[in-house]
Amino acid sequence: MTRPVLSPHQAKGGDWPVGRFRTLPRNVQAFGYVPDIAKLMAGDVVLFSGAGFVPWAIRSAQLVAQFDPSHAVWTHAALYVGKGTLVEAVPVHGVRVAPLVEATFGRTLLVRRRRKTADGASELSMEQRYTVVIDALAQIKRGYSLGLVPALAWNALRQTLGRPVAGHVAGVVICSNIISRAYMTALQLALSAATTDVTWPADLSFCEELDDIPIGWVKVAA
Repeated sequence: MTRPVLSPHQAKGGDWPVGRFRTLPRNVQAFGYVPDIAKLMAGDVVLFSGAGFVPWAIRSAQLVAQFDPSHAVWTHAALYVGKGTLVEAVPVHGVRVAPLVEATFGRTLLVRRRRKTADGASELSMEQRYTVVIDALAQIKRGYSLGLVPALAWNALRQTLGRPVAGHVAGVVICSNIISRAYMTALQLALSAATTDVTWPADLSFCEELDDIPIGWVKVAA
């Protein structure tokens, strides 16, 4: 089954709705398309596939940890809080609030949401969604554990080889851990089956507690 991945390559030429925006960064305005924010709900998980050293390190570590490449491709995660805004953890800045249109520019993404009930109703009330969001917002300004990325890759390799994990990784601050911690604290809902303190972006891709949500693009009016 094909997942509803949102790629910049599919934006142009698509039959998307047209929207007007008061302000947009110049690069987004020039591109001419933004993700359809109206399709998002507070508490949605947004997965990204990107380039650069940190995405490469995380992707490599996830492959070493024996995630399927279809899940390992996701190297960043953020939590949608509403009003076109995300909470994310990134190197240098740590945990921060960022505009979705800027954070997602030029990147491939996938939106995931708490699994629905058999009758199609959402399992989370708006109060529960905002409880998750509040917990994520409470983590703002925590520093990003950049030095732990290669350490996590090394631990994953040792596990694959059947050797003891080196060191303790409690309190890790990486993008996906911010989200898993918020869901666990607010709802006692585990988004990872791992027995370690680390939740990878690939865990959030694999997680059966979440469903893929198609959102599409909005074309920026001239």
